[in-house]
Parts: sequence; C-alpha cells; structure tokens
Amino acid sequence: MAVINNGPHHQLNVKACRDSTGGAIIAYENGTSYGAPKDIIVNRIDSDGNTLWGKGINICNTTGERNSINICPDGQGGAFITWVDHRNGNNDLFAQRVDNSGVPQWTANGTAVSNDIRQIDSPCILQDGNNCILTWTLIDGGFDYNIYATKIDDCGNNLWGANGTCITNASDG
Repeated sequence: MAVINNGPHHQLNVKACRDSTGGAIIAYENGTSYGAPKDIIVNRIDSDGNTLWGKGINICNTTGERNSINICPDGQGGAFITWVDHRNGNNDLFAQRVDNSGVPQWTANGTAVSNDIRQIDSPCILQDGNNCILTWTLIDGGFDYNIYATKIDDCGNNLWGANGTCITNASDG
C-alpha cells in the first residue's frame, strides 16, 4: 500500500485518474483544520505504488475554501484538475493542468473557468483528446438548477466563452 501523504494535516476529497504508464495521478485537499482553507495537492504513483512527485505538487494555495475536486487524464501523461474555489467570495470554478512531471501548465493557482456570481456546484471533467470538457451546475437562487459546460484546450483557453455555455435552463420550464 502506497502512502501518498502522511503529514499532520487533513487530506480530504481524494480523486484519481489513470496516467499513461499503468499508475495514477491523485488530487486531494490538504488543510490544517476543518473549515480552514485547503490547498490542492497532486501526486503520481507508479504501477508498483511508489510516489513519483515526492510529497506532492501544490497547485493551489490561495486564500479561501476549496472543494469538489475532479480529475481526468490529459492524453499526454498528465492530468486536468478542476475544483470549486471561494477565493473571490463566491463559488468560482477553477482548473489546472499538470504535465507528466507534475509541473502546472496554466496560471499559478489555477485558471478561472467560471466566475459567475451565482452558486457553482458539482463540477465534472473529462478528457477530449488533448483538451477537457467541464460541466457544472449553476444555481440561480431558489430552486433553479442549470447545467453549464465548456471546453478548455491544453493551453488553458476557454473555448466555449467566459463562464461556459448553458446546456439546460430551468426557467424555460
């Protein structure tokens, strides 16, 4: 059994995806106490369970709470990671890509995917060639839950417009 992180902090919300060599890339929240801001850490294990990136790579350590991590392979031996982030005072959607060595490829602390002032929830991510497609629920107050999506290329560009595109609209009945 591989030990990914045996540090003194809380490791929560772990997610994993396959890498290109029979191992996995793992993402999780790492924080000092419940309710305190948590960093997003990624690590890689080989097919024998050995960690390849030491104690892990910190891909987001800004102020504010983070949760709802999701991860998928990037088609080049690395991974795309997404999470809900509260650094700006509301639930924003951020993403990062790490290469097969664990080096972040986009903006430090993640690239903003959607910073809509409404509540973002339940992000999901999947590989599309060397790109990724993200979906999430956008809560328009009350009980109007809408599904949004966007495509991000391997350079971190949002291809379906700022804040994504609406797939379902609860107010349409």
